[in-house]
Amino acid sequence: MLETTTMIANLTPLPTALALAALHLAIGTVAAWIARRKGRNFRRWLGIGWICGTPSLLAALWLSSSPAQSKVD
Repeated sequence: MLETTTMIANLTPLPTALALAALHLAIGTVAAWIARRKGRNFRRWLGIGWICGTPSLLAALWLSSSPAQSKVD
């Protein structure tokens, strides 16, 4: 238990925060890409993804294809 506490205490906050922010933005970008492939507005979903992160990815995966895209396929 003491080793775990020491490891956590040794983490520097700035690099950790930057890494988490980069991961958050990457997840949001993937959500926008998935939504675009399902016929949704990429810019709108990029904004949603960058604000919400992981929940937006789950929402994009849950989306069905838009009706306009279904008619083309």
